[in-house]
Amino acid sequence: MLGFDTHSNHDATHEALFNHLNESIDLLWTLAENANIADRLTVIIGSDFSRTPHYNDNAGKDHWAIGSVIVMEKSPSWGNRVIGSTDEGQNAHNINPNTLARDDADGTHIYPKHVHKALRRHLGLENTEVDQDFKFLGAEDFDFFGWAAKHVDRINSQTGVAPRGSCFFPSGAIADSIPLGELSYLIGKLNDDLEPTVATG
Repeated sequence: MLGFDTHSNHDATHEALFNHLNESIDLLWTLAENANIADRLTVIIGSDFSRTPHYNDNAGKDHWAIGSVIVMEKSPSWGNRVIGSTDEGQNAHNINPNTLARDDADGTHIYPKHVHKALRRHLGLENTEVDQDFKFLGAEDFDFFGWAAKHVDRINSQTGVAPRGSCFFPSGAIADSIPLGELSYLIGKLNDDLEPTVATG
């Protein structure tokens, strides 16, 4: 979606855009349910940067390096939570990769590389051709999706299917990003076999 780069008239513009975004997300899930593919869909919503926590002289907000990513699935065991936090000036806190709690001493900022690395593992794309071509060297493993518990569940049930549903929001610094095209390719590869295909503008 375009239009979020609001260096002027920020509030009025963003209110309309977020209403449209919410309606679009709802429509996507409705179409997915109608096509019987909702339990195979992962929706990722994010931006390459966010807006400043203060206004400029034109009632707008400029670019800010702290942002968020929303990951949604149907009935996930890891859903309905927020991971990451900021101070009152919207500066990211350090987060412990194992506990996902604030850890000023031993934690790190959550970067896009951490989210994408975790998504690859969650979606079964780790150690594939995509993973080999775009390495996240030195990126800590954040347990956003409860891999250990899920692995045990899969062994016990022999289904290989994790429970799906709601959403979670990893938040952190938007620096050290990867090319947006890589994520699009990654999502496209995942959905190649879905019939019918649900496409968004």
